[in-house]
This record gives sequence, C-alpha cells and structure tokens, in this order.
Amino acid sequence: MTDDRARFARLVEAATRHQQALEWSRAGGAFVEAARVAVDAGSLGSARQSLMAAGESFRRDDRPTEAARALRMAGSYSESAPSPQEDAAVFVLLASVLAELGAADEALALLDRSEGSLVPALVPAQLDTRIGLVLGHRRKAEARPLVSALEAQGGPAAVAAAFRRGQLARLDGELELARSLQLQVVDALSGNSAAAAGVAAARMELAELALLEGRATEAMAAGETARREHQAAGRRSLALRAEAARTRAAVEAGLDVFPGPLREGLGFARDRGMTLLELDLEIAVGTALARTDPSQARDVLRGAARTADRLSVPMSAGRARLTLIPLCDEDEARALRTQARLDLVDHRPLRARLGDD
Repeated sequence: MTDDRARFARLVEAATRHQQALEWSRAGGAFVEAARVAVDAGSLGSARQSLMAAGESFRRDDRPTEAARALRMAGSYSESAPSPQEDAAVFVLLASVLAELGAADEALALLDRSEGSLVPALVPAQLDTRIGLVLGHRRKAEARPLVSALEAQGGPAAVAAAFRRGQLARLDGELELARSLQLQVVDALSGNSAAAAGVAAARMELAELALLEGRATEAMAAGETARREHQAAGRRSLALRAEAARTRAAVEAGLDVFPGPLREGLGFARDRGMTLLELDLEIAVGTALARTDPSQARDVLRGAARTADRLSVPMSAGRARLTLIPLCDEDEARALRTQARLDLVDHRPLRARLGDD
C-alpha cells in the first residue's frame, strides 16, 4: 500500500510538471497511469480525480476522444456511491469535450443533469459551456438569459459574459458594441498567460467583426494574431480555426489563397474526431478554391452544408451556402438562397448579404 501511494504521488507530480510545461499529452498519460495505480490500491476517489485531470489535459491537447474516454471512466469511480456534486463536476467537463466532438444533444443533456447539484465554483463553467452549445446549435434567444446569469456571477465570470455578450451583439448586427466588448475582454485578460486562449478567442471575434464591416485587411491581421496566440498556448485546433478565418478574409481581400495548410488541418481534425473543426476548415477550403477551382469549391461547400445540417449547426450551413451561391446556376442559387435565409435567421449581418426576402 505504501509503495502504491508513493508511486501515485510520483505520477501526479510528474503530470503536474507536464501541465506546467504545456505538455498536455504527457500530462494526460501520467494522470491515467496514476488512476490505474489508485484503482489497484482501492482508492477510487483518487482515481476519479486523476481521470478528471487526464480528461482536461487531453482536451487541451486537442484529443477530445481520449478526453471523453477518461471522463467517462471518472464517472464510474468513487470511494462509495458518488454524490450529485461529484457527478456534476464530471458532467460539466464531459459536456465541454462532447461539444468539441459535435455531440451537442448529449452535451446539453449532461448539463441538464448537472443542474441543481453544482457547487458555486462550477456554475460559471456550466453556464459558459451551455451558452456555447446554444449559440452553435440552438436559437440565440435561448442564450440571452444564460449570458445574464453568467454576468451575475461576477468576478472572472464577468469577462466570459462580456465575450458571450459580444458574440450576441455581432449576431444582432450591433458591430460597434460587439467590438467594444471584445476589446474589453482583450484588455482584461492580456498579460495573464493562463488566459492566452481567451485573448485569442476575443481576437478571433474582432477578426470576424472586421470582415463583416468590409475591412478584410484588418480581419486578416487579427486572424493571424489570434493564430499565433493560440499556437503559443499549445492549442492547435484553435490556431486552425483562426487560420480558417484568416483565409476567408484573404479571399474577401481579393487574394488567391493556397489551401494546402488548411487541408493538412483537415487531416488533423479527422484524426482527432473534431467534427466541428473539420466543418470550419471545409468551409475555408471551399472559400479558398472559389476563385481558382470553382468546380472543386462547389463539391467542398455542398459537402460542408450537408455536414452542418447533419450536426445541426445552422449558421455554419448558412455560411457554406452563402459562399456557394455565386458558384451555381440560377436554379440552384435560388434554392440555396431560400435555405440560407432560414439558416442565418439569427445572424443579421450575414443574412443581409442575401438581399431582400
């Protein structure tokens, strides 16, 4: 028993060092090994905590499938019958991972199960995860009271609420307000190395706003800055999303873009099971090809629209169709425009590009 405890402590110490060095895959592996040692010693509570840490490490390493596996295992371990509070902690973490895998319905169901059992420290994470899922897969009206609830938490949650309120303002077409809110987020988080991903996410929003306002060169610069920041934070998936945004801005600026790096990113996304990232990259590839290879662009964008429909991501479906319309004959363009109006009902600036109903 003493040897097991010593080995467990060494593994957790090693995993913590890997975390501090942003070596997320090695951290996850060490936490999984620590969990095995804890199970053999009959310490299921320690195994549960180690597996939760493994899940978070794998998530940061862009390995959501491994993260989900670790978190599901965590849910099965406890010293005795797990308390609702213990289950809620696992549910919130697992929901955030499932969101990356495109499993929105399962993620929202887990968040529903966590309601009423959350310790105060977990409430902001639960709310923010739910808001992200709702904005991607449901209607924005459902997100508004959730953002208000997140804002009411105060403290660091207020910054997350400003980011989400900025997203809502962008969808509403209130672009100046959206810009002001995202700049507040950048200012609040800058200089905090632990919040580098949050800063880059706000810069991604600023890039999208510049693009909506017709400032493609500014959007390219903001997208490139976000890409570098995500890369420095060790988040390749988020860096690829920034590259997708930068590509769309470059095309709008009238530049020819070679989609090679995006296609490499597609391979990465498929290998990791990151369905939503794959969708974002497909739309960017189709956008890049529109000028140089319209036939291939049509195939890619049609496939992206079908995927978005299957995953119930209407605004991505609408973006794919909006890009596809100029490449199609009149009959197909008319049908695409009709469907895109439905897809983009919650995105006023993009819907406006479709013209009058």
